[in-house]
Amino acid sequence: MSLSGDGANEQGGRSKSRLGHFLVLLPSRVERFVQPVLRGIHILRTSGVEELIRRLRRRWLASSRVAEGVAARIIAASAPPIVSIIIPAHNGLRYTEQCVRSLFDSTVRATFEVIVVDNGSSDGTSRWLRQAAKRHPTLHHIRNRNNLGFGRAVNQGARMAHGKYVLIANNDIIVTPGWLDRLVATAESQADIGVVSPVTNYVGEGPQVDLRSASLQPPGAPGYAEALLREPRPPFQVPDRLVFFCVLVKRHVFEFLGGLSEAFGLGNFEDDDFCLRARLAGYSLFIDPSVFIFHYGSRTFAEQRINHKRLMAKNYHTFFGRVAALSVQKPTSGVRRDAQPIASVVVRTMNRPPLLRDALASLANQTFRSFEVIVVNDAGNDVAPIVAEFADQITIRYIQHPRQRGRSAALNSGAQAARGTWITYLDDDDIFYPTHLDVLANALQRTPDVRVAYSDANHSLSLALGEGERVVLRERRQSFEFDPTELLVRNHIPILTLAHAVSCFGQVGWFDEELQEFEDWDFVIRLAQATPFLHVHRITCEYRWRVSREVMATLPARRRSAMEAMQYIYARYPVEHRALKARRAYSTEAMKREVEDLTRIMATPYTEEKRALLSAARVYSLFLSDTLADGPAQLRE
Repeated sequence: MSLSGDGANEQGGRSKSRLGHFLVLLPSRVERFVQPVLRGIHILRTSGVEELIRRLRRRWLASSRVAEGVAARIIAASAPPIVSIIIPAHNGLRYTEQCVRSLFDSTVRATFEVIVVDNGSSDGTSRWLRQAAKRHPTLHHIRNRNNLGFGRAVNQGARMAHGKYVLIANNDIIVTPGWLDRLVATAESQADIGVVSPVTNYVGEGPQVDLRSASLQPPGAPGYAEALLREPRPPFQVPDRLVFFCVLVKRHVFEFLGGLSEAFGLGNFEDDDFCLRARLAGYSLFIDPSVFIFHYGSRTFAEQRINHKRLMAKNYHTFFGRVAALSVQKPTSGVRRDAQPIASVVVRTMNRPPLLRDALASLANQTFRSFEVIVVNDAGNDVAPIVAEFADQITIRYIQHPRQRGRSAALNSGAQAARGTWITYLDDDDIFYPTHLDVLANALQRTPDVRVAYSDANHSLSLALGEGERVVLRERRQSFEFDPTELLVRNHIPILTLAHAVSCFGQVGWFDEELQEFEDWDFVIRLAQATPFLHVHRITCEYRWRVSREVMATLPARRRSAMEAMQYIYARYPVEHRALKARRAYSTEAMKREVEDLTRIMATPYTEEKRALLSAARVYSLFLSDTLADGPAQLRE
């Protein structure tokens, strides 16, 4: 079946595709009996199977064996397929041919239809699909005049699908025997499973890659898949994302979430976006390591010379803008309460009620549930009413310091009240993304000998100089591979990315209450000297810096205070290596120049906004990296 045009006639395709399901099940020699068989379907629906077989025996066929066989085909034809396989394709015909052939050659019990959405191909893809559909009546295709992108193509296919499951696949995969049956069985094993994926030889940064198959070629895929079946590895849950190179999605989950987002153009991050929404809706993501699918990988981008780097950068900002917005939307449902939570989250706050509300909303949106929150107010205005707003969503306690004791003391108050086995930290002006705790908990559970883990973070800059606030920039902080020596020069691990065993306090002590700047750096150095850290390569949280009039007025003084704290840490942890000494000296001079530059910026006649942007650029030089080619012009200048 072929449909053409942007937003093709999908409704008309439904009736034709049902006839296709029927025809493919009939032997070619009895196709002339279409009308009698259609009458048979009517009898089946109105009078049942026994009446259908009785009439076949009496009126149509002499052989009861043949009658029962035809009846079985009619019964199968009258039911929709179990799985609708949707494959967007933009050129790459040789890969599409291999993919489609492998689907129809595969040995599976689950019935399926294949819907290929041709996104404006110019290499004969549409012609080949029309010919292939004559051989495979359950192969349908939609022809778009232009490349509408991955997400929109999948949604087009889903609107004409009949299956209980939607399988989203790239056109450069090759399936293996029994693959679909095992994916369906895994999906049906738990009601909360929303998405299931096989493993593969190539999937970029996705969790589905099987490293042992990295050098595998297509002819070896069936044998490798068979070998995996001999390994007793059960399906397992992943906390945050699956790459949609080949994933099985329950149809009702796909429709409940509104399909894939079409905000990502040609593609990239629509799978991350769907997984995030699925997790927030209470559905789980699973990988079945017994199912192997070969994947060439990134063929469309490579062969069409699409600027993958630029597209990734654009969609990165789109995706994490959506993540940040979802993180701070206050949920309406409550959460499970544990008498003994696994994790404790310490939130320190002082006189920033609106920001605290966002931070607590980001905790209420966590997909991980076994945690408590301890809000510590360091003698600021009472925020008990805000804390009470979240009492139905999270297990939360409130500590109010009668007098101001400082940043470190606030952390210690929360840590000493913690009931969890693990502890994390969130300042009131930052947020956790919804899977932050889930990702860290998953990593720590998989490596029980590790006592400290940390993730990666985004760094956002916003201006709050008048009415409202606007985000100027959101960028990934430089990822840091654990190195205790490097931590003696700079703090590479923001406190909001850190999770550690509460028992670590007994080994390294509490936060130093003499420090009001870099207290987290000092603590991380002591932790790093006591135990190795696990680096989890996932962006799970957002360090936020808001430039307001109050911040600008005190910024040079605050950076001077930070420089003094850095000197305190250097003196506490002396180094002997010449290179480390030189780097420390350079860092000290750089901070001195920064304070001088900030003082000069504040004295310029520039507009308030330009002074704010210049100050931000001076403090956070990472904002001037090459990755900001598409960033705000003011900051790049």
